[in-house]
Amino acid sequence: MGDKIIFHLKNILKLIGIIYIFLVIKNILQIFFGLFTTFTDIEMYTIYNIHDSAYSLAIIIFYDFFAFVVIIYIWIFLFLYLLILEYKNKIWIQILYSVAIYLLTIFIFNRGEINDWFIIISVILGISNWWMFEKWIINNDNL
Repeated sequence: MGDKIIFHLKNILKLIGIIYIFLVIKNILQIFFGLFTTFTDIEMYTIYNIHDSAYSLAIIIFYDFFAFVVIIYIWIFLFLYLLILEYKNKIWIQILYSVAIYLLTIFIFNRGEINDWFIIISVILGISNWWMFEKWIINNDNL
């Protein structure tokens, strides 16, 4: 029993690292794809057009990396961790989960205005999550 607790605690620490790597990749992709768009708002679930934005990119990144980690991302990734432990780390699960979380966010906060660029970002994030889970969560001394 004690070994399982230590196993999950180690994986939770790795999961927190995966969350921050996920956020770095997400923000870099949002800025990169924002160079090719004419959007004027910066939001967590849209492309960042830093040239025409009404908001400060620093404020958005602060919320994304600190406030939303505690409120939102940790719970999303804990559920994903439990899902992966149950059904194994499959790339289609990671991509589907990433796109589903994006679509759920859009329908709750943005009244269903889906951004094609962010679907691409979600797929890329799903693939990167699959790789990070494979490398740091699955391929260690599992019980």
